[in-house]
Amino acid sequence: MKEIRRKLMALMKKHQMGITEFAEKCGMEEGRMERILHSRGRLTPAEAVQIAAAFGQTMEEAFDIDPLPMDEVREMENTEFHKMVTEHLNTIAKIHKKTPAEFAEQCGLTERRVKNLLDGTARMSVVEAVKIADGFNVSLDYLLGYYPYPLPTPKTEEQVRAFEAIGKMNLDELAEFAEKLKEELPQEES
Repeated sequence: MKEIRRKLMALMKKHQMGITEFAEKCGMEEGRMERILHSRGRLTPAEAVQIAAAFGQTMEEAFDIDPLPMDEVREMENTEFHKMVTEHLNTIAKIHKKTPAEFAEQCGLTERRVKNLLDGTARMSVVEAVKIADGFNVSLDYLLGYYPYPLPTPKTEEQVRAFEAIGKMNLDELAEFAEKLKEELPQEES
């Protein structure tokens, strides 16, 4: 499994693509590709054929590539992880309509530090991650890329099951789910 993961990374490097572009080129959800590349999911034979076809190759041709050396794997993972954390922080700011100053105030950080985190010039510490998760009621799993949507940490088994199901949805399925929820929930009177 690790060799396939490293071969996928070598393919990404060969074509100078990040996870987003690679997943898009291969016709796969970005979250699914992230899970495969970070050893949280197995590449299916159908996905391997799909990836090869995206590059106009057979599966044998596409995977006849030297695996990326481990030092390059670590560097690539670090870069991709840092980009993803920056994107998730910006998503939280956007959802909550917060300026860097308001973001900082809500989670107890300095405005300068938040600006650096949001523009990707700084790396978030564990303490900062906890403060941001608490301040915006999002799970650390989301901040660290283990969960695709900025939901709070589940507190009951029912919430755990619901969040697991939601986490497996693609954006179209999530939009459909949200519409069903809107129809089922009582509307507040204006």
